[in-house]
Amino acid sequence: MTSIDDKIKQALNEEFNDIVDNNEKLNSSFYKQFIAGFKGKNKRIYKLGYFIVLIMYIACAYSIYKFVNYPSDEIKFLLSSAVSSLFFGMAALIGESWFYNELGRDKVMREIKIVELQLAQVLKNQEKE
Repeated sequence: MTSIDDKIKQALNEEFNDIVDNNEKLNSSFYKQFIAGFKGKNKRIYKLGYFIVLIMYIACAYSIYKFVNYPSDEIKFLLSSAVSSLFFGMAALIGESWFYNELGRDKVMREIKIVELQLAQVLKNQEKE
């Protein structure tokens, strides 16, 4: 008796196997997933989100630069620079974790769509028999 996986592979046609292979190639590389995030249906929000993250990193670096290179020992300015660098750094990390969570969600959705496609293909082949 063959396993259910063997039956599914027999029922699927070449076109579907090409789709699965392309998905596996995309999932094999983090760089490919990253680029695919900017080419999907949510590309505008991803670009805006990552642009905001880059701005937050630049603001954090500038705050650290002000903190390190301030000529006097005025505590109020140094404290405000330190707090602003922490704020911008944390905001950038939150934005970046949102972006990577969205990439993970997209990966799961691709897998769900492939399972749906497999099920539809198997049902279609079962109806033929």
